[in-house]
Amino acid sequence: MKIPNRLGHRKNKEGPHQLSNPNPWKEKYKELIISLPLALLEIDGDEITYCNEEAQHILEINLNQPIDTLFLEKEKLPVGSREILRTTSGSSKKIRLVLIREYSPGNSLYQVVAAETIEIEDTRGLFNSLIHQSPDGICIFNQKGIIVEWNSKMSELYEVDQEKYLNRPVWEFDFDYLPPNRKTSEEKKRLRETLQEILHAPKNKEFIGEIEKDVQGKRKYIQFRISSFNTPGGLFFARIHMDITNSRAAYIDLENKYHTRTLDWRKSEAQLRMIVSSVPVAFYSFEKMDRSKIWYSEQIEMLSGFTSKELMENPEMWHLRILKEDYARVGGSFNKMTPNEHISVEYRWKDAHDREIWIYDQAVYIDKSDKHPAQIVGCFMDISERKQAEISIKESEQNYREIFNSSNDAILIIHASTAVIEDANLTMLRMFVTDFEAVINFNICKFFSDPDTTIKNELAKRIEQAIKQKSIQFEQLAKRQDGKEFWTEIILKSINLNSETKIMIVIKDIDQKKKIEAQLRINEEKYRLLIEGQTDLIVRYHFKTGFTFISPSFCDLFEVNEEEVISTHYLPPIHEGDQQNLKTAIKILEHPPHSCYLEIRMHTRQGCRWIAWKNKAVLDEQNQIMEILAVGRDITNQKGAEEALRISEDRFRSIVQRLSDIIVICDEETSIIFDTPSISNVLGYKENYLVGQKLLDLIHKEDIPLAREKIAEILQQENNSTKLELRIKNAANQYIPMEGAGINLLHVHAIRGIIISLRDISERKLLDKKILEAVIKTEEQERERFAKNLHDDLGPLLSGIKMYISSLSSSQEVEKREYIISQLNEVVKEAITTTKEVSNDLSPHILINYGLVSAIENFLNKIPSNIAVNLECTLPGERYSNAIENSFYRIIKELINNSLKHAAASRIDILLEDTGKELHLSYSDNGKGMDMKKLDPSVIKGMGISNIISRAKSLNGKYSFNTKQGAGFSFNITISIHQPLE
Repeated sequence: MKIPNRLGHRKNKEGPHQLSNPNPWKEKYKELIISLPLALLEIDGDEITYCNEEAQHILEINLNQPIDTLFLEKEKLPVGSREILRTTSGSSKKIRLVLIREYSPGNSLYQVVAAETIEIEDTRGLFNSLIHQSPDGICIFNQKGIIVEWNSKMSELYEVDQEKYLNRPVWEFDFDYLPPNRKTSEEKKRLRETLQEILHAPKNKEFIGEIEKDVQGKRKYIQFRISSFNTPGGLFFARIHMDITNSRAAYIDLENKYHTRTLDWRKSEAQLRMIVSSVPVAFYSFEKMDRSKIWYSEQIEMLSGFTSKELMENPEMWHLRILKEDYARVGGSFNKMTPNEHISVEYRWKDAHDREIWIYDQAVYIDKSDKHPAQIVGCFMDISERKQAEISIKESEQNYREIFNSSNDAILIIHASTAVIEDANLTMLRMFVTDFEAVINFNICKFFSDPDTTIKNELAKRIEQAIKQKSIQFEQLAKRQDGKEFWTEIILKSINLNSETKIMIVIKDIDQKKKIEAQLRINEEKYRLLIEGQTDLIVRYHFKTGFTFISPSFCDLFEVNEEEVISTHYLPPIHEGDQQNLKTAIKILEHPPHSCYLEIRMHTRQGCRWIAWKNKAVLDEQNQIMEILAVGRDITNQKGAEEALRISEDRFRSIVQRLSDIIVICDEETSIIFDTPSISNVLGYKENYLVGQKLLDLIHKEDIPLAREKIAEILQQENNSTKLELRIKNAANQYIPMEGAGINLLHVHAIRGIIISLRDISERKLLDKKILEAVIKTEEQERERFAKNLHDDLGPLLSGIKMYISSLSSSQEVEKREYIISQLNEVVKEAITTTKEVSNDLSPHILINYGLVSAIENFLNKIPSNIAVNLECTLPGERYSNAIENSFYRIIKELINNSLKHAAASRIDILLEDTGKELHLSYSDNGKGMDMKKLDPSVIKGMGISNIISRAKSLNGKYSFNTKQGAGFSFNITISIHQPLE
C-alpha cells in the first residue's frame, strides 16, 4: 500500500538516523504501537530508522544497525508475512515478520514491519543434547573451518577443556596434537589446505580416515569421519572421532553409530524445514460516531478471507459475523471506551468460509483534534491456535491426572533436594494403606523399612545419580502404615516441572515377583532371544535418487545387499492383491498430516508375509514430498492371532448363549444392560426383553430389602463375589426361587457393570421340602412304633406285675405266696429285658459305648443265616463324632433293611475305609435292583432313600447310587472327617 508523499520522511543532517519532522503516521498510531504485543521497526533501504522496545527485546537490535544483521543468512527483507530464524543470545528463535506498510518519499523506500517471536521446538537444544550424549568425540565447524561445537567426549579423548578450541580453526587443533617430529610449518600449511578442500568439496561428499595423535605424551590412533549437513543457519561440518588404539575392529561400530547420528541430524533438519505457517495481523480504524467510515489494512484478507474493499463497502459485516454468545460483551467493551483508553478483547468470529476462528482485538480510542475526528484504531490477530493450545493444555492436565491416578503402579513426585513428597497417586495410597494428608510434605524415607540415617544418605546418593543418569532402578524394603513390610521395585526418574528439577518415583509391589524369580531366570534367556529377534525394517526412499538408507533387517528379509539397493528405485516384491493399496497410501501422504499406516503382503525369503508399514513424508520448501521414511514390522503372526481371537470370541459367545444359568449385567442403578439367551428358557422372557428395566422390579416385594442390602454390599467391593437368594418374577408373573452370586466389575472397561448369575432352585427347594416332610413323617412313625412296642411288649408285662402284686396281698398261704413271688420275679426280668430292647432300638448302647464297628457287627448278628454278609473294615481305634457314627449306623441299617425287605438279596458287601482325611462307605447287594429314575430326588416316594439322602447331606458328604432292574444295588458315600458339620 502506497502512502501519499505528504507523509514522507527525510534524513536529518544532524543525525544519520533521526527524523527531521515528526511522522504523522507514527504520531497518529503512537499509542497503539506502544501497546501492541509486537515488535515494530521502520526500515529505510538497508538501515533501521526506528524500532520500539519490543523489537529491541525480540530481535536484539538497535538503531544504526544494518538490516542484514537480522538474519542468519544474507536474505532480503521478506515481503508480506514470512518466518525467519534469528540467533540471539547464543540460541535460535523463530520470528515472524509481517510487512505492514511501505511508502516512497523522495528516492528512499520506507517499510514498516511487525515482528513477534514464535515458540518452536528447541531443535538446536535437542541437537546439542544428542551430540553431548554421544559416546564418540564430535566437533562441529562452519564453512570457515571455525569450531562451533565440541562435546564432552572430545574433551575426554584429547584431555583438554572444550573452551580452548571453541571459535578457533580446526586445523590449529589438528596441528597441536601432531607427534613432535611432524610439527612443522609445512605440515601446518598442508593441514589447512586439506581442510580447505573439504570445505569446498560437494555437500554430499564424506571424508573418512585415520590419524596418529600425540595426547599428553601418549600415542593414540584416531579414526574420523567428516560429513556436511545443511541447517537453517547455513552449512556445517561434523567430524566424529573414535579412539581405535586398542582395536581397529571398532571401525565397524563407528560406522553404525555414524549412520544413526546422521539420520538423527537429517530428521532434525527436516523438522525445522517443516515448521512453516503464517499468522495474519491486520489494522483497522473508524470514526467513533460514524462506523461507515471504516478502513482495513490489506492483511485483513489473510485473516478473514474477505478483502479490505469488501469489508469497507459493507461496514456492518464485521460485527454481524461475531458469534452471538460474544456479541454483547464485545459491543459493550467498545461502547464504553473513553478517550485514550486501551482495550483488549477476545471473541469468536466466522470467516469467509464460515469457519469459527478466535480473534484478538486490541484498540485505542484517539480523541478528536483540529485535524482528525475522534476515532478508534486497532488491530486484529488470529489466536485460534493459541486458544486450541490452551484447551489442549487443560485437557492434557486432566488426562495427566486421570492417567496418574489410574496407573497400576504407585507414583510419587518428590523434591530433588529435600526428598519431601509433593504429589502421590491413588495406587500409592492403597499400596501403603494411608491417606493423602499422611503423605504430602513428608520425607519419602518414612515409607522405607527402618528409615535411619543410612537409608536417608543412600537415598540422597540415588537421587543425585538419577539426576545425572535421568533414570535409575533398584529394589527396596518398604513399610505400610500398618507396619507390614514388603519388597518393592523403585524407579527414580529426573523430570523438569515448572523449571524445577523433581524426582518421579514409580513403586511396584514385587513380593510375588520374589517368589517366582527362579522361574523367571529360567525363562529369561528364551525371552532375550525372542526380543532380539524382533527387528523392525527401516528404509528411507528419495523420489529422485532412490533408497538412501535400508536397515540390515530389511536386507536379511528380502535377501538383498545394501550396495545393490542404495541409490536405486528397487521395489520389494508385493503381493499382486495389495499393489493398489500401496498406490493409495502414496496419495494419502500427499495430504496433511503426511503420514499413513499400511498393511500389505510381501514376498520374502520366508515366503509371503504380512508387513505393517508406518510411513512419514518429508517435504521440501514447496511442500512437495521429497522423501519417505518408513518403518516396517512383520505382523503375520499378529494376523493369525487376530483370527484366533475372533474364533475364540465366537466360541465364548456360543458357550454363553448355551448356559443354563442366567447372567445379567446391571449398572449402579440396577438397570439391566445385558442378559443371556438362557433367560428365555428359565423365565420365559425373550432375549434382550429385560434390557433397560430395573432388576429390583422383577424381585418379590418381600425380598427387595435383602436385595438392596446385597447390591450395596456388591458395590462396596471390587472383584469379590457376594451370594444371593431371591424370588424372581417370570414371564407368567410367577415368582421362581433362584440363587446365585454378584460381582462388581464397574472398574473393568470392557464390562462397566455388576455381573449377576442366577440359577433356578425350584427343584432343590421341592426336594428340601420333601426331605423335611420325610424327616417329620419318620419321627412320627418312630413315635408310633415306640408307643406300639411299649403297649404290646412292656404293657402286658406291667399289667401282669400288677395282678401278681394284688394276688400277693390277698393270699395268706405261704406256698402260694412263694409261687406268686417267683412268677413276679420272672415277669420283672422279662420287663427289664423288653425295656432294654426298646431302648437299644432307639439308641443302641453298643454304638454309644463301643463304637460304630461294634454296633454294625451286633446288628449283623441278628440277620437270618441264609443271607451272606461280608464286612470289611479299615477303621482305626479312634472314635468319630456322635453325628458321624450315628448317621453311618442308621444309613447302613436302612440299606440292609431295604435289601432284606425289597431287594430279595442273598449277599451283602460292606466296605468301611478311613484314609486319614476322609471316611468312605461302599455298600452293594445282589438283589433284583430297581429303575434308576426312581432315585431322582424329584420323584422319590419311599422314606428309606429319602432318609439316606437327608443323612448324607447333613454330613456334607459326596454320595452316589447305582442300580439297574435285575442287576443289584450299590451306594457310595465319602465325607471329610475334620470338616464342621451342619
